[in-house]
Amino acid sequence: MDTTILITDPDHKYYNQRLKGYCYYYDYQFTGNSPDLYSATTPEGKTIRLLSLQIDTKDYENQLIEEKRKKLNAKEGDTVLITHIGSGTYTNNFRSYNQYKIDKITPSGHVDFVDDKGIFVATIFRPIVEVVDFPF
Repeated sequence: MDTTILITDPDHKYYNQRLKGYCYYYDYQFTGNSPDLYSATTPEGKTIRLLSLQIDTKDYENQLIEEKRKKLNAKEGDTVLITHIGSGTYTNNFRSYNQYKIDKITPSGHVDFVDDKGIFVATIFRPIVEVVDFPF
């Protein structure tokens, strides 16, 4: 996937420019003790390192989410049948054969599902789904 990094640090040489790049260190433990690290390629072909404090992280995450939507072939609000589940968190109300609505897709590929009443039923990592033409 070709992601870009939008530099928002007004003191940076490439301020307000979008460079090809990616996150190469992410604080998965969410300690908040260190910023995430990014690598980007300048127009001159040089590789530079950036901190999450210097870029538009929401813009970067939105690119990842859009890629996950394409792979999933579905989006938030779609009613789906889950054809492949895999790892995740499930409530007692989850039934693999039921239809569910996609509530949230994360940059990492986790998908949150809710039932027809909007109640959370599962978070599944990179599920395979089929959009239902006639929901619920």
